[in-house]
Amino acid sequence: MSLNCYNYFVKSAIRSIVFSFISLSVVSSLVTSANFGTTPAKTLFLVALGLGFIDYFSRPLLKVMSLPAKGPFYLVFVVLINVVSLFTIDKFLGGFSIVEGTLQSFKIVYFVVNSYTLSVFWGYVLTAALYSLILVFFNWLSSGKK
Repeated sequence: MSLNCYNYFVKSAIRSIVFSFISLSVVSSLVTSANFGTTPAKTLFLVALGLGFIDYFSRPLLKVMSLPAKGPFYLVFVVLINVVSLFTIDKFLGGFSIVEGTLQSFKIVYFVVNSYTLSVFWGYVLTAALYSLILVFFNWLSSGKK
C-alpha cells in the first residue's frame, strides 16, 4: 500500500472521529438522555471514538444498501445503525448510558421546538437521529471536490 493511500485512510478515520465528537457534543447539549458519568470528557471521547470507527467502517456498506434511493433511505439506515451502535456502546462502556431525559427547547429561525420528556427508547432514537443528521451534514460539507 502506498504512503498516499495510507495517509488518506488515516485522515478519513481521524475526520470521522472528530465529526463524531463534535456531533455527540452538540447532541448531548440538546438531549439530556445521554449520560457520560463522572468523567464526561473522557467518556465522551471514548463514545465518539467508538461511533467514529463504526461510522468509518459502515459507511461503504450503507452507500451500497441505500443505492437505489440515496436521500431519505440512507438517513434511515444511518439512524438505525447509530441506534444499534449507541445501544452496544451503552452495554460495553461503563461510564456511558442512555437514560430517561428531556429534549431541551430550542429555536431555529421561526421554528420553535418545545421541551419534551423522553423515555429510554425515545432517548436512543432521538439521540441517534440528531447525531446522524449532524454527522451526515459534516460528511456532506467535507465531501467537496478535492
